[in-house]
Amino acid sequence: MPSTASALRVSPALSLDRERMMSEPLTYFVRFGDGQQYGPADMQTLIAWTVDGRMPKDAVLIERVTGNSTPVMEDPVLGVILRTAQNRQPEAFAEVPIQPSGVSTVIPYHNPPALIGYYISIFSLLPFFGALLGPAAIILGAIGLKLRSNKPEVKGAAHAWIAISLGIIGTLISGLLLLGQFPRFFTP
Repeated sequence: MPSTASALRVSPALSLDRERMMSEPLTYFVRFGDGQQYGPADMQTLIAWTVDGRMPKDAVLIERVTGNSTPVMEDPVLGVILRTAQNRQPEAFAEVPIQPSGVSTVIPYHNPPALIGYYISIFSLLPFFGALLGPAAIILGAIGLKLRSNKPEVKGAAHAWIAISLGIIGTLISGLLLLGQFPRFFTP
């Protein structure tokens, strides 16, 4: 029968493994429910993954050195983050409604098609430019009106109507000039 002193002796190979385990930083593999495994990663990286929403609740943490596995929801840090994310209200991530202001009423910067169509329609009144810019202004004005009808808080109906009106006028003027008929309307 071996003595208790010899039974307590640790082999040199086990002693080296133990020292190596103590000196290395603790890293984990992450195994998802579908069997995919990622890592090794340290705890800071795992926290970042969890905060970013890349850590599923059914994942399992596996210590790289020892092979011990722990469900991620039982981890004291990651479990708290996941439970907190689970209890968040979805309204916290909802789109912030547009607050009307005096500037957005005068210059409808929340309705770019109407605003761009408005300026293009003004340039469509220049001779020969209206052939290209007029139809573009009409289309942008129509898109701006549709956006305004879908989102009432977005301003720009007047800009859209002006874009459509001036786009039609610019197209007609340029069309008549290109056909050579414009001077005939103004000669007695």
